[in-house]
Amino acid sequence: MTTGTTGEPVPAGSLEDLPEHRREVMLWRWAWLYDYDDLDEHVRLDSRRPACRVPDFLSRGDWSDALAVGGNDGRYHLRLDRTLLCGDAGPFTDYHLDDDPEGVPHHRWVHWWTDGTRYRLTAPRDGDRKGHQNTEVRWTVRLEDEEVAPASVAPQERCPVNAHMGRWPRYLGSKSKLGRIRAQLVDAFGPLCAGCGNALGLEVDHHHFSGLVRGLLCRYCNNNIDWCPHLAGCPWADYLNNPPAAPLRILHPGRWRDRRDDQRKIDHFGHNPYDG
Repeated sequence: MTTGTTGEPVPAGSLEDLPEHRREVMLWRWAWLYDYDDLDEHVRLDSRRPACRVPDFLSRGDWSDALAVGGNDGRYHLRLDRTLLCGDAGPFTDYHLDDDPEGVPHHRWVHWWTDGTRYRLTAPRDGDRKGHQNTEVRWTVRLEDEEVAPASVAPQERCPVNAHMGRWPRYLGSKSKLGRIRAQLVDAFGPLCAGCGNALGLEVDHHHFSGLVRGLLCRYCNNNIDWCPHLAGCPWADYLNNPPAAPLRILHPGRWRDRRDDQRKIDHFGHNPYDG
């Protein structure tokens, strides 16, 4: 097996150098955009770059020690020591509680769509902007004494400001099968992303052809990790070569959707990578 140390990735001379399971996923994922020769060239050129990693502005540190603290607005807010991870400081700048002991200002834009009779909080599927309305909401939050584990707070009870930044862990109180799998992975490997080791692992990643769970990943790693062109010596390559959750043999409950969503591609290319 090719070896290398993290930070010193082993480049792939061609697409054929990648392990078969990685090569098949890459070929299938980009089948609409690249033929074999074009993808081979991309792998050869991209493998010369430094080790794959999450951009600094998306992964700003380990928030696994943060606590969820109740506020006078009826929501829970993430606090790390004397820093509040929400508020008007902006999505990439944290708010220090000592800066404003009277309360932390919050604001967000609220969007909705209406045809004059019915109202909805999500955009229509056809992307029609007609009927779109919005308003800015501002309020001040004073923290109270109640502190709980962030993963025990249901999504509707969490502060909505900067909630998309990946600082809140997934809700582990869910009775769903995916929630139980997520809790099992956290117990086995901890709450951090197995791809970058920095951001919280929010997504239960799985191999789309076999349906087997590979580990917990942050949103960025989950969306990009299969593009890694390195053979080894890169955090992403090491994860793909030896997924931490592979020995557990857990099947992802949503695996049937992968084949359903790929049916048009299967019909077009006459190849079904899900067989077997």
